[in-house]
Amino acid sequence: MSPDIGVVVPYYDDQRGLDLLLAALDQQDCAGRFEVVVADDGSPVAPTVGEHPFAVRVVRQADAGFRAAAARNLGAAHTDAPVLCFLDGDTLPTPGYLGALAAVVAAGDERGVLAVGRRRHAELSGHAPEDVVRWLAGEPVDVTTLPDPQWLTRGYAETDDLASADAGGFRLVISAVLACDAELFARVGGFDEDFVGYGGEDWELGHRAWLAGAALRHVPGAVAWHDGPDAGGRAPDHLAKTVETLRVASRVAAPGARHPGLVWPHPAVSVELDDTGCDPAAVLACCADLLAVPDVRVHLRSGECTTTPGWPISDPRVVIGPEPAATAERRAWHVQVTRPVLLDVDVHALCARGEAAYDDALVVTETRSRALGLPPPPARSGAGVLRDLPTRVSLEGLWGWGDPSAP
Repeated sequence: MSPDIGVVVPYYDDQRGLDLLLAALDQQDCAGRFEVVVADDGSPVAPTVGEHPFAVRVVRQADAGFRAAAARNLGAAHTDAPVLCFLDGDTLPTPGYLGALAAVVAAGDERGVLAVGRRRHAELSGHAPEDVVRWLAGEPVDVTTLPDPQWLTRGYAETDDLASADAGGFRLVISAVLACDAELFARVGGFDEDFVGYGGEDWELGHRAWLAGAALRHVPGAVAWHDGPDAGGRAPDHLAKTVETLRVASRVAAPGARHPGLVWPHPAVSVELDDTGCDPAAVLACCADLLAVPDVRVHLRSGECTTTPGWPISDPRVVIGPEPAATAERRAWHVQVTRPVLLDVDVHALCARGEAAYDDALVVTETRSRALGLPPPPARSGAGVLRDLPTRVSLEGLWGWGDPSAP
C-alpha cells in the first residue's frame, strides 16, 4: 500500500544531521502514512539511514555543485505518495508537523496547494542528539531559541497566512518547510534545475505554482526547528546574495523581483502579433508602440516582414515564432494582437485594466486567471485604447518628420 506522504530530504555529507532528522521523524503522529527519500547531492560517502518505523531509501546524484533543486526533484521522482513534503537536513519537525501540512494540502482543489510550515530557529548544535529529540517532543531541555525572522512574520500576517497573497507571495515560500500535492509538482515541472548554488529555487517554484493557479498557504501549526539563525542573522555574503537575486530576477516576472529596464529571458508581458501578410511598416509601428514600456516581448507569428531590407531585427525584444513554454508559464500577462494597431495607452496600463477583448484586434489575458479557468475576457470597445493602421503606413508621417499623405 502506497504511503500518503513522501518526505524528501536533500542531503550533503552531514550524517549527524540526517540521524537527528530521522529521529525527529520517528516521533511523527502520522506513523504508517509516510515514507522518506534521502536525495544525496553527491556526497563523498553515501549516507546510512538505519532502521525506522517508516520506509526510507537513499537516491544519489553526481557532485556537480550545490544542486538542491535537482536533488529535490530526484527525491520526488522516487515516491508515489500523493503529498510531497520537503525538509532540509538542518530543519527538525515537531511531532505534528507532517500531519498538519498534509491535511492542508489534501484539502485543496484540483489546482493544488503549495503549503509552507512555520520554520523556527534555535541553537541546537551544542546539545546531544537524544536531548534535542526530547526537546522536540516537548520535554524540558535548556535550548536557546532565537527570534522568528520578522520579514516572514510580517509577510504571513499581511497576507492572512498567504490566503490573500498576490503575485509577490512567492517571497514567503520556503523550501525547508514546504509541502504540495504531487500532481501539482508534476504539472509545473518541479524545481528549476538551472538553479545551481544556494537559494532562490523555492521562490521561483512558488511564483510558477501561483501562476499555474495553485493556492498558497502558511500553516503556523506545522512547526519545524532550524539549527541556527535565519540567513538575516548570519554574516552577510554579498556576492552569494547578488547571484541569488539575479537568478530569481531572470525567471520571476513579478513586481519588485527585477529591474524592468533590462531585457530578461522571460518578460512580464508576452505579446503574440499576427503579422501574416501585413505591411512591414505597420508591423514595425505596432511593435514600437508595444515596446514603449519595459519588460515586454513581441512574438511575430510569421516573421514575413523581417525579410524586408532594413528591418531592424537586432532588437532582442522582437522574435519570430510562438513564445516558448518556459515563458508561457512564467509571464504574468499575455496579449494577443490579431493585426497591427497603434495603442493609446501603454501595454502595462492596458494590463492594469484587467482582462479584456478589444474589438477584434487585441485580447489581454492574465496567466493565473486562465489557469484558474475563469470566464473568457469580457468584450470592450477599443475606443481610447487602440487605433487601426492604414493598409500602407508612412512611418515618416506617423513619426512626425514627413508627409503623412505620402505613398
